[in-house]
Amino acid sequence: MAARASSWTALGTVLLLGAGLLTGCAQRAPEVTGAILDHYRAQGVRELLGEPVEDQRCGLPGDGCEQAFQRGRIFCSPSSGAAHLVAGPLLDWYTGHGGPEGDYGWPAESLEAGARQLRTGHAADGASWLLVRREGSGETPGRSAASAATQEQDAEESDDGVVPVRTSGAIGAYWLAHREQLGAPSSRTPEGERCDEAPTPVYRQNFDRADLLWDAAHGAQPLRGAFRGRYEEAMGAAEAPERTLPGGVVLQSFLAADGTRTVLR
Repeated sequence: MAARASSWTALGTVLLLGAGLLTGCAQRAPEVTGAILDHYRAQGVRELLGEPVEDQRCGLPGDGCEQAFQRGRIFCSPSSGAAHLVAGPLLDWYTGHGGPEGDYGWPAESLEAGARQLRTGHAADGASWLLVRREGSGETPGRSAASAATQEQDAEESDDGVVPVRTSGAIGAYWLAHREQLGAPSSRTPEGERCDEAPTPVYRQNFDRADLLWDAAHGAQPLRGAFRGRYEEAMGAAEAPERTLPGGVVLQSFLAADGTRTVLR
């Protein structure tokens, strides 16, 4: 009888081990602690993100931490506070570009499902960005209804992806002030503004309905219509916005570092 009982005990132990219910060393669930835990406990956050899938990763720039959950991540630093980002294209793009260890700093706000933009920044130097998600509609988040001609132009620019705008820079500041007229940032400049260093630095970023140029002498100037395609012929800084002369002739002038002035019409 004792032998039979011993056999049942051994068999039960084997079954429990096979089912993962009894192990020699119990698996430890990831812990959520500190400021990330405080944010995780906030109303609705746990339901959005699900359970933790890994421990916190700390020692990030600015003495920050991050932690992954089933449906997103929480980021936290002393300068930015805590913010949660729900899984989706914006989170994928942000983490794919280094997250808080990359060029775009820490999230400055939480990101809910279906969001079209995310603010990020570096507290150390004041640099800030707006990461804008495109969904093939050409629509700028939050803009009012556009004319039929504008919608047609937007359709030509439509594509997917995420494009950054450095809102702490002159181009980004101009775009924020004229967002409805310029449209969403275009994936023709997928990494945001770019700089032609020689002979004089000229920064440029493409948007759905205009390109923006900036140089120290002339500030930010928009390129619209036919001038956008012909700018490469001039390769200088735009001196001023386009102007219309009597008879409907439209002109815009560009000035190169060697003093060469090019007028496009």
